[in-house]
Amino acid sequence: MPYEKKQLPINAICFVGVLILFLILKSIEIFLPTWNIPITIIKGIASSIPFGLAVFATTKRPDFFNTGFSVVLFAYLIGDILIRINFVAGVVTFLIANLLMSGIFLRIGKFSKLQLILYLLALVVCLVILIVFKDALGSVFYPVLVYTFVVLFMMISSLGMPPMVKIGAILFFISDLLLGVGLTDFGNQIISFISLGLYYIAICTLANVVYRRSL
Repeated sequence: MPYEKKQLPINAICFVGVLILFLILKSIEIFLPTWNIPITIIKGIASSIPFGLAVFATTKRPDFFNTGFSVVLFAYLIGDILIRINFVAGVVTFLIANLLMSGIFLRIGKFSKLQLILYLLALVVCLVILIVFKDALGSVFYPVLVYTFVVLFMMISSLGMPPMVKIGAILFFISDLLLGVGLTDFGNQIISFISLGLYYIAICTLANVVYRRSL
């Protein structure tokens, strides 16, 4: 049998590329915090890799699922860039992305009574936590409140989706939760590192789902 050279899968290359850029990004944020433009550029490139993978996969299988997730990943890409330039604009873009993803989940999956109960219970818990941190959040309390309702609904609505999609949605929620903590006095470099790391893992996970569906 002739020797066949094995090629590393495109999705693995994308994940490694995002991981490397993420480590470079956090190194710059820690050691060169005034380099705003390089940080923004690296964040944009890091987010564009999984988006590009999803678009590549969608050209091979352009159904509602793949197309929808490509649009969502594009919205996350824009939000990831804007949040360094204008925090409010970035948050609004992420809010739209989460609403779009919730719409995909509702159309493809099923939103059961159990999911509704879980959402309402989780909503109460999050509301109590946010009220405790109300003074620490200051003027961003109400925007964070609205955003929490949306991202929580996105996560709960993903429970009717395939396992890897659920994992991606849950990672998004945890990442955003830690981002909210970062806005308080409890925020630090470790929380920022974990939050952004989970965000990149989440978008790579969703892009990988789209890619594998196109094989």
